[in-house]
Amino acid sequence: MCTNVAITHQIIIPDLIYPDPRIVRNYPVAWQGNLILKNKHAAVQMHHISGNIALAHESLPYAETFHTDSSLKILQRIRFKSNEYKEFHKKLQIDDDHCVMLALPCGTTYPELFKQCDKLKNGFLHYFFQKGAGGIIHAAPPGSMLPTHMIHVFPICELTCANMAKTAPELLKVHAETVNVVVIIVKM
Repeated sequence: MCTNVAITHQIIIPDLIYPDPRIVRNYPVAWQGNLILKNKHAAVQMHHISGNIALAHESLPYAETFHTDSSLKILQRIRFKSNEYKEFHKKLQIDDDHCVMLALPCGTTYPELFKQCDKLKNGFLHYFFQKGAGGIIHAAPPGSMLPTHMIHVFPICELTCANMAKTAPELLKVHAETVNVVVIIVKM
């Protein structure tokens, strides 16, 4: 199901907003804030799926509470067929060297959730599929200007499906059938 779609990149972006809460409750929210791509933004909650959660705490901007703004701005692309992508894939073989999260749209009301779902779908997923790429964010620890982590943002693709099948097979259907992106953090 997921693999064939990912290989061809001929994907129909789903309309299902949020997965069954019984499935995602086993994956704690590690971060909440806005993803930004060019002039588009979407509010998301990132659920920790696998790998070293400390990398998320070291690299993601944290606000005082979930109600204040934290943002991650995508400034670069990583093409699915590039050498950089192939090298990145190798880094995912060791659990302590990466952190995988499923980013789902979020909102405080159903109308807001629908709005954020639409923003993620139309502002991010369509762009990524059109470019055949994912996004990259260089993250520096608080108080530093020197990036120490790379945050990768991917739509459904061969890499995300393979990782999900290996580490959280019960989420593979969620990944394939809902509006989401997969966020993978690695040290630089």
